[in-house]
Amino acid sequence: AIEVQSWQQLILHVKPSLFLSETGVWDGLITELVRLIDRGFARPSMKADLLCAATVDEAFDIIRHRLDNPVERPPIFNPEVSVKTLI
Repeated sequence: AIEVQSWQQLILHVKPSLFLSETGVWDGLITELVRLIDRGFARPSMKADLLCAATVDEAFDIIRHRLDNPVERPPIFNPEVSVKTLI
């Protein structure tokens, strides 16, 4: 789970993460990830991609909702920016 969030912070992917747990096993991790975002150690847009469900039915409802209401994002790659323009 941490690797996937790290990849998202590095913009190696822009997909949401859905944590499924009936027992709350992921609650501590999610709390820490939100705290990192709130304190400025991770991009604020990452908070919208931390999805949590307590049941499989709830997980499918969340997935359906995200498919019907996609989050708008800036493009990952800007063809107008090159390494030469950054130097």
